Amino acid sequence: MKNSSIFRKAIVTITTILIASCSSNNASQMKNLSSLSAKTQSQYANEELPHKELQVIFQLTKDKIDVVDISAKKISRQALIKLLKQNEGKNITNGDTFIDCVVLTHTNRSKPCFTDAKKNIPENSVFHDSEVSGGMVLMTVLVPYIVVGAASDGDFYVNNKIDSDLLNRVGATIKSDIFTTKNEIHDVLTNNAVTTFSKNVKPYISLIDHDILIKAINNAQSIEKLESIKRLLSEDNYYGFVVKSPVVNQRNRPSTRGKIINKHNKGTLIISEKIEDGWVYNGEGWIYKKILLSRLADAQKAISHRENNVRLNQRYAGLVSGSSVTSINKVLNNKEHLAGIPQDKINKL
Repeated sequence: MKNSSIFRKAIVTITTILIASCSSNNASQMKNLSSLSAKTQSQYANEELPHKELQVIFQLTKDKIDVVDISAKKISRQALIKLLKQNEGKNITNGDTFIDCVVLTHTNRSKPCFTDAKKNIPENSVFHDSEVSGGMVLMTVLVPYIVVGAASDGDFYVNNKIDSDLLNRVGATIKSDIFTTKNEIHDVLTNNAVTTFSKNVKPYISLIDHDILIKAINNAQSIEKLESIKRLLSEDNYYGFVVKSPVVNQRNRPSTRGKIINKHNKGTLIISEKIEDGWVYNGEGWIYKKILLSRLADAQKAISHRENNVRLNQRYAGLVSGSSVTSINKVLNNKEHLAGIPQDKINKL
């Protein structure tokens, strides 16, 4: 036992010379990802998000980052741990895909999704890093059992922490992707070509500006485009309420007698954690539901209204295309064909 201890201490002496700030885990191996360029860290750093914090689930390989889900709703710790278990036994340098979660803020600093991350970081998190006092030992990579043996003697101690540099670089890259994709969605909606997205935009639908969506619906010239927009929207990805009046009050309890603790301006996205007695709780306070507009319900109503108008326009176009007096008289004598046609247009026939 004594010789074993001496052997371990001798190895420690040798490996200490080989200290090269080299990490044995996936977090440090990902620091040089080409996708995490310095440019992306500043390009959209101070852009305002639709919500003060967005929780993003992403997949990461050694070459790229793909967004899986974007939400202003917080995922539970239990769900996060279940999510991260998918990383067990994987190695980024072997081409494996990792999954993790990051919280984007209005600033250029991102946050871990675990609120108590410094106390208990899951070891299969992308951002988890294990360090040994004095630096990482190169031999950790080559002969892991040596460090384990040395640590049992107290020669080393291990600190768990979040790799803040990697966290912010991943966050900056995702934020860049979010604003690039959001602009693409807005352009496609505005240019009346919903089917031309370059990638799956489902995770990004929550970021759409509601006014732009409604304008696109009202300007749609075909049932096909309206159907395309309808397929994009669901309760899971186009959630929340929009403030439509100039300002609304947020109170400390669900009552008009509650103390006003915040105010929200027109256009603000309100995410509900629960709804009670006609009041929406957004995690911080209560807002009267009747003065808010459900984004999904409003969009669905606008689509339904526009579909009716488009069908009437198509019917009218068919009516006026008839060139013979006989066909026009036939139409005029059948009131069913004239349903929904304005009288002034009938008179032109």
